[in-house]
Amino acid sequence: MFLDMKDLLVVFPRNLCLAFSSLLLVFVMACEEPIQQEKPYIAPNLQPPKVAPIENDYVKRSDELVQRIYRIYNTRLFYRWDRKVFGNIRAFPPRLELVPDYFVFFEGILKYYVRNPYYRIDERRDPKKGLIFLRNNLPISIGFMGKKVSNEDSGISSGGFATSNIRIVIAGVNDYDLSDRAWRIDQTNTFHHELAHILDRRHGRPRGYDDISSNSYVTGNGWTSLPLGYARFLGFYRPYGASNVLEDFATVVEGVSVSSTAQVSRVLDGNQKLTEKYELVLDYYQRFGVDVQAMGEEFQILNPEQIEGEDEEKDDDVSVAEQ
Repeated sequence: MFLDMKDLLVVFPRNLCLAFSSLLLVFVMACEEPIQQEKPYIAPNLQPPKVAPIENDYVKRSDELVQRIYRIYNTRLFYRWDRKVFGNIRAFPPRLELVPDYFVFFEGILKYYVRNPYYRIDERRDPKKGLIFLRNNLPISIGFMGKKVSNEDSGISSGGFATSNIRIVIAGVNDYDLSDRAWRIDQTNTFHHELAHILDRRHGRPRGYDDISSNSYVTGNGWTSLPLGYARFLGFYRPYGASNVLEDFATVVEGVSVSSTAQVSRVLDGNQKLTEKYELVLDYYQRFGVDVQAMGEEFQILNPEQIEGEDEEKDDDVSVAEQ
């Protein structure tokens, strides 16, 4: 078909525009980045790292003992590091391989209460009386730390502490050594001391106890300058008891709980204030069905080795209850 000039002028611009538009569209599409297909989200692997088989064995044994002690004594033991249990303190977690054997040792401390119930003359002999005391009065949980807690300001180390009336924390698991009598005494003392704080908070102290040494307590860390003999002259079982009435009560309890009657008698000899406190503590525990002096007698039978100056503990090695 032949077109004249007029037809070309009509058709050409239209064709030219269409061609130009097509070229422009191709150019724009070539400049645009290709649309990427969104890949499905894959969550990172949040599974805990695998524990070596030997560590699994320690964990299994420890957890079995945790369940056993909870079932019998109605308190839960914590050995895995958890800030909810231990708070914001600078301390070491317990060594995993020591925990199972330590828990066996710790249950032995609990059994002092079970084996030494106190009965009134007219009372029926219930062999579960000591166990009932523990089930009713142990805190909800007991946490364990590897090393003692150091106070950088005072330079004093703490073997344990009580939080309100629901938790006890005991340190020193990493020093586990059944052949070390001093370590056994320290661990046993710490538990008796901290349980005394729990009883104090739940039931109060014996009536009249606070009045015996009301004018003799020292402020701050003033107790660290008291020699043992002078502290006892003032009416305290050991110097730390002079810090306040809470520690006064707890230190008398721990002292009696690991000492024979003869040992306690030497401490009380001619000391009216300490004698009054001792009698109040005995009566206090007897009301709960526990013979705390009988516990001390048994402890000495089971731990017969003599250590020079065993009544005198390191003044900077204390169990501190949170106020």
